[in-house]
Amino acid sequence: MNKLFFLLLIIALSSCKIHETFHVVPVDNLGEKPVEEGKKEAIKKEGVYYALPRTRVIVNVAVKKTSRYRGPYAGFASRYLGINNVIEKNESVYDIRDIKISTFYEPDPEQFYFVEFDDEQSASAHSIMMELTEAGLIANVNNTSKYSSSRDLTYVVDEERNDLSKTFKYFPDQNLYEKVDTLIEEVTRDTVTIKKQILKRKMVEKTEEQKAREAADFILKVREQKMNLITGYQETPYPKETVEYMFEELENMENDYLKLFTGMHTTQVLNYRYSFMPVKDSSVIRKPLFKFSTQEGVMDAKSETGEMVYLQLNTKDIATSMEDHMRKNYEQAPDQNKNGFYYRMPATANISVWLGSKLKAEALYPVSQFGVVNALPNRYDKIRFYPSTGMIKTIDSAGKDKSR
Repeated sequence: MNKLFFLLLIIALSSCKIHETFHVVPVDNLGEKPVEEGKKEAIKKEGVYYALPRTRVIVNVAVKKTSRYRGPYAGFASRYLGINNVIEKNESVYDIRDIKISTFYEPDPEQFYFVEFDDEQSASAHSIMMELTEAGLIANVNNTSKYSSSRDLTYVVDEERNDLSKTFKYFPDQNLYEKVDTLIEEVTRDTVTIKKQILKRKMVEKTEEQKAREAADFILKVREQKMNLITGYQETPYPKETVEYMFEELENMENDYLKLFTGMHTTQVLNYRYSFMPVKDSSVIRKPLFKFSTQEGVMDAKSETGEMVYLQLNTKDIATSMEDHMRKNYEQAPDQNKNGFYYRMPATANISVWLGSKLKAEALYPVSQFGVVNALPNRYDKIRFYPSTGMIKTIDSAGKDKSR
């Protein structure tokens, strides 16, 4: 009976020892052994590194730019066409159309860990499967799942522009016209006086008013052709599709010529992306992003003009209460082994973007670095993590039962 009891005890202790073949230590706490006086050399150990993430806040801003251009004949619009509502000067107007808040996760340089294997165990005892992202963030331990691949972050300014190559496309190409002057020369021979006419030709530059009058005359002619087309004045019985096509072309031609008097406007969409790394120093963080005005658009935050646009983060400080609870837990069980996998419990932050005192966008996101870091006992070796926050997704309780 005693032999059987000791045999079961040995098997249980052996299985427990084989199961606990690793422990996790922060990179800053890796052991060192002295080599010579005044020099140190890191102890070589078998294992693998992984990192916990930190959260970066991304703000995408879309600004619409509307540019107005004065027509070259704006001063003659009322005289020749009776149009008074025209663009009098070149100007641009900016308007914030959309603001989107998102987050991006990346390895936290202060949260790297080393999974250290027990040198006393055999190579087969070191068998452990870890799944890491391409950035080195932990995703799974002895488990399988799919995670979203992270992307590189870049600052960009994109512009969606209109084609301005045909601006004022019907501006007159010929700026000169032929002017003919008649000169009368009197020639007296003896008592007879003869008048001789001489035609003098020269090229003279047209005045702005002459150009405007020609453009206005052409507009009136196009309108007359449109009227003849819809009233059936033409003798040829065109099909319906042909009439519609000709009327549409005349309409487009008239509108293009009218722009010479009324002016024209174009639109552009400017896309800005701002990146901010929150640092846990208070429960409310305000970060100036840029200054904005309807006349100049997006400007540097240090500009003397414009209204400030800033990013604000409000979060509840859960770190203090969580750390107090963990300290009390350690004090009650000082011998409990906590050298398992480290995880991070993020804090939820209310992230908002303000234009002065006006709220422009708002969102709730977990921010990893505002939370707390804790370690599991190393008997838990079947874990699934959220790579974006470092928080535990699932723990297989079977691993816990095995180690008992």
